[in-house]
Formats: sequence, structure tokens, C-alpha cells
Amino acid sequence: MTKQLSVVFFAALWTLFAEGNEIQLYGIKGKSVQLLCDVPVSEPPVVEWSDMVYTSDTNPSMIFQSENNPHFRIASTHENRDNYVVHRNFALTIDLLDLDLDPGLYMCRSTVDGITHERHYYLTVGDPPICTGDVHLFEGNSTTLACELEYSGQKPSLQWFRDGEEVESVDEYEIRLAKKVISVLATANHDQTKYTCSMSLGQHTEDCSLVLDVKYLVRDLRLTPAKEKFRVGDELQCSAKGNPAPSVSLLPSLLPVHAKSGPGWTTLSISQKWEGQRVTMQCTASNTLGSVTEIQSSNLTIHVSAPRKSHTTTPGSVIEKSHAFQHHIKPSSTAQPPFVRREKDQTKSGGHHKKPHHQQHHHPTTAPTLTEDEFPDEDNENIPVRIPVTQKTTRDKLEPPESKKVDLKDTQVSKNSGSPGVAGAKSVQSETSRANQTNNLSLFSSVIFVLFNLILTIY
Repeated sequence: MTKQLSVVFFAALWTLFAEGNEIQLYGIKGKSVQLLCDVPVSEPPVVEWSDMVYTSDTNPSMIFQSENNPHFRIASTHENRDNYVVHRNFALTIDLLDLDLDPGLYMCRSTVDGITHERHYYLTVGDPPICTGDVHLFEGNSTTLACELEYSGQKPSLQWFRDGEEVESVDEYEIRLAKKVISVLATANHDQTKYTCSMSLGQHTEDCSLVLDVKYLVRDLRLTPAKEKFRVGDELQCSAKGNPAPSVSLLPSLLPVHAKSGPGWTTLSISQKWEGQRVTMQCTASNTLGSVTEIQSSNLTIHVSAPRKSHTTTPGSVIEKSHAFQHHIKPSSTAQPPFVRREKDQTKSGGHHKKPHHQQHHHPTTAPTLTEDEFPDEDNENIPVRIPVTQKTTRDKLEPPESKKVDLKDTQVSKNSGSPGVAGAKSVQSETSRANQTNNLSLFSSVIFVLFNLILTIY
């Protein structure tokens, strides 16, 4: 019996202790907060809410009384009555929190059998944090970033982060103003770096962020992959860093060209017209800050070999047309043309007779496939090479770089010969044209030969 009385006594003592202590509550300006009246309630209930926010008087200001109030109306005399709501469980909701009207002490009282039970809340309200500072900088300049907020009640905590990592800051506290600042020296590595200030107020967290925009001249020019051996269809990229984004070119280029590009980079697909040649690729990047122009260039001489996959004849090629003509005039096996028999007779008698061009291709739809011995040594294809970079800085407006000679299979390309690579393209095109003329002449001779033999057969 004595033990049971002790448990009841300590439980009642703990209830009185908990009811007598203030509960710290936090809210963000413009949002809402709810206060519970979790104390014993009689039947019918005798509950009231009051606060000590607006007045310095020791008497609290009445918010709500349950007696003779079946509709749970807020006291008409309260200045902030429009933002208060009391629910059926006697919880109080405060809407649209304000720094001046709402922070302070709130009390819920309930009377049960002549005993008053109370719950006290102390409400702190704070603004969301604001980040300020100059974020548009030139490399080498410094700036100060500040994070601040107004509050009423307990001071919130502030902390700066750079791309998620905490950075050291300085506290510049003022009355009802929390403020922390950091100093930043602008470098190229800080360009597009995100600085975030995090505010903690009780269970609430709010953030604000700034992103640095650091202007710097072009640098880190790269040709990738940095190797000497390429195959037709491989891609070579020229890229550089800078703010504003550098203008990038990769020469020589032949038309049509399969190229992709973006801010500060361009990619070129190795053309089939360069197969078997050594080509000097020129990568150039430039940008301008005010009156200063920076130009960087780099050359890489590459050896272009056949693509990795075997080729087949394309529709409409000379070989395919010859093959189609051969099948078109092929007679049945039972009636062989006389010129075929004469050709066999000449072969038997030891005579030498050259076959027409269209009869020399036994598999005209499949191009010759290179054996492994005919391919370049692939083991050394990906060996990296060191690429020197040429740098030029001018103090006037951006001028186009001088035309440079390009080594395209012993073909010199200068400013007067058009864009780099055009001479090599014309050489390849002329060789292709002569080959087509030779094939067409051979095909024409074959047709004349067939017609001549047909006339001999008829007569």
C-alpha cells in the first residue's frame, strides 16, 4: 500500500513539474505553429488560453475561454484574433507568424475539481535566412558573402558550406539580427562554386545559396585522346576552360563533316578521306576579358588507318554495276555464246586473252577484307603523347589567328588555299575521279566486246 502511494505521489509531482516548465517552441515567419493543451480536462471543460506578448502588464491577455463558448470562438478583444484557431482538443494554432506580434509566452489552463493545471510555451519566431554578396568577379578579386536573418526570442544558429563542406565564418551579431560572413578569394577553381548558408531554429532548418561567377582567361587546352594512331570513324576532341566559355576550333575539317560541339569544346570524327595519311590537327581556343584576349593553340599529327570493321560495296558502285550487267547477259548453261567457247579454246591452246573487266570480280558485292597482318599494330594505338601548347595574349580586340600550314599527306595549306584540309580533299577527289573514269572505260569496252561477239554469232 505504501509503495502504491509513493508511485502516485511521484507521478503527481512529475506532472506538476512538467506543467510548471516552459516548453520552447519555434516557428518561421509567415508559417504556422500549433500549441497543445495536454493537461487534464474536466467535464464540462473549463479551459482557457492566454498570452503575454503585447503588454508589459503582469496580467496576461485572454485568447480563449471554453465556458459558455460551444463554437470555440476567439476572444474579440485580442489584437491578433484573426490568426488564432482553437480546435476541439483545445490545441491552439497560430497562422502567419509575425516577428512582432507572436513571439512570447503562451499559457493553457484547465481547472479540474478546483485544481488548476497549466501548460506554458515560449515561442521564438525567425525570418528565413538571406544570402548577400557580390558573386560576379574577375579572377584574383575578393568578395564577402553574408548570411543574416531577423528573429525574436532565442538566437538561431547559422553555418556556411562550400559545395557541401563546412567553411569557417565570422559572427557579426546585432540585436535581433543573426549574421555570419565569409571572405572568398576568387580563382578559376571557384567558378560556379555554390556557397550555402544553413539556419537552424529548433526543429526548423532553412537555407539560402549563392553561386560564384568568376571570369578568367582561357586555359587547360586539351586534345583527347592524346595519341598518334587513329582509325576512320574515331573521334578527336578539342576542349579548353575559361569564363566566358572559349571559342574552340579543330582543323583541318572536310565537308561533309560529322562534328559535335558545345561551350568550350568541339569533337571531330576522323574522315575516311584521310585513310592512310598523316594529318596534323590544330586545336585553338580563345576568349576575351575587357581589352585582354587570350589565345591558346596546340598541334597533334596523327596517322589514320582503316576502320575496325570490314567494308562492303555500297549500292550503285562501279563494281556492283558491273556485276549486275554480268548477270543480266548471262545465258543459260545449255546454250553458251560462241565467244565463251573461243575463250576456252584460246586458253587450251596456250593463248593469252585478258578477261573483260566485269568478269574479273567473282564476288562483286563484298569488298576485300584486310587480314590481321595488314592492320597497323593496335597494341601501340593508345600510347599517350605529350602535346605542346602555344599561348598568346593580346591587349586589344580579338583578332582571328593567322592561317597555319597543315601537314595533310605532304599537302601544304595556307591562307590563300582556303580552309585547312581542302587541298587534301581535292587530291583525294581527283584520284577518285580518275579511278571512276578508268572503270567506266573498262565497262564500255566490255559492252562493245559483247556486242561484237553477238554480231559474229548472228552472221
